[in-house]
Amino acid sequence: MLKIGAASVDITPAGPCHLSGYAARQQPSIGVHDPVFAKALVMDDGNTKAAVVSCDLLGFTPAFSDELRTRLREEAGIPHSIVACTHTHSGPAPMGLVDCGDLDSSWLAEAADKIVQCVVDAQRQMVECRVRCGIGRADVAMNRRAKIGGQTVLLSTVNQRPPEVPPGPVDPSLPVAQFIDKQGNAVAVLFGYACHAVCLG
Repeated sequence: MLKIGAASVDITPAGPCHLSGYAARQQPSIGVHDPVFAKALVMDDGNTKAAVVSCDLLGFTPAFSDELRTRLREEAGIPHSIVACTHTHSGPAPMGLVDCGDLDSSWLAEAADKIVQCVVDAQRQMVECRVRCGIGRADVAMNRRAKIGGQTVLLSTVNQRPPEVPPGPVDPSLPVAQFIDKQGNAVAVLFGYACHAVCLG
């Protein structure tokens, strides 16, 4: 029987920070619009244990991701893990990017500790579950690339596309897996969507 555990933790910086994804913005944030979270899903089918971690951040360096996965193996006993980010352009800087402000190493170290603990917490809460899967459709993404004058250009908004230029391909599929305990309660939902999250940009 499949066992599932889920947990989340607030990883919002305590004070002003530089934001990833705002090109040429050099000043730090002036407040918090929404908190940013790390969320963990731990799965165990009796033979293999794995974790999926999703963070409300732009992305991690390969070295930081490797460090997190090593800690999950050593501190949580989870040999297989995926550490991913939602790629929001509206969150604190988890890595150095040109013209996107400075990385706060102390905040990132604190976030790493919280992420590892979140996975440990998810593992402690594992219960037997069944899985329901499906694929929906969401038409909120757009293709920002267009062929104009024989060249490929990157558009800021869909309104910049000349009417005679057809839109490029977009993947509207929304795969969803819901994990349900013996009482019929949803323990976790895992989904994916192809979207470049710059809506607050």
